[in-house]
Amino acid sequence: MPEKARVVIVDDHPIVRHGVSRLLNREEDLSVTGEAEDIATALKLLEEDLPDVVLVDLVLDGESGLDLIETIRKRWPALPVLVVSMHDAPDYLERVLKAGAQGFVNKKESIQRLADAIRRVLSGKVYIGENMMDVLARSLASDDATEGEGKVSNLSEREIEVLELIGQGYRPRQIAETLHVSPKTVNSHRENMKRKLELDSTADLDRFAIRWFTERKAA
Repeated sequence: MPEKARVVIVDDHPIVRHGVSRLLNREEDLSVTGEAEDIATALKLLEEDLPDVVLVDLVLDGESGLDLIETIRKRWPALPVLVVSMHDAPDYLERVLKAGAQGFVNKKESIQRLADAIRRVLSGKVYIGENMMDVLARSLASDDATEGEGKVSNLSEREIEVLELIGQGYRPRQIAETLHVSPKTVNSHRENMKRKLELDSTADLDRFAIRWFTERKAA
């Protein structure tokens, strides 16, 4: 029998945790090896036995799941995180990806969709559920989020590398460490990218990078 991928569920609702755990354990290639209701318990689980993927809700007994995602990304950069939440506003998707998660599944999705999402992020890809893709598409159509699209070809290879890392939620210091350059160099790249993409602010660049990265990985 092939080894099953180990999953940890972080959700402050016991019924949700146990229900998802029971259903995922029916899958031939997945096994839930731990459950947590808050950030402290989740981090303790990860420190004791690092799984293959973590499912995280955005609200954890008064705490933010985004904080947990950012901590995971700092301590275990290669550990995939998949957000499972009831929130479906496009801003949540942006914040989730910027924090370092590899995907977003709405709790209204079926357990099979969740299992497929887990397999996708385990393969190194980004997953965005159909409901969220519809929300994101409407957002893109209604605002100026695509400003800069088509101008990516103006970027240098190094700037495209930086753009991709921004889209994955890396902070300037993390980008500098990844590319073995100074933070000052990263900031210089960001300023050049804003100019070439005709974006007004750092926040605009971050939003553009997240959407650009998401569309590429979801394709």
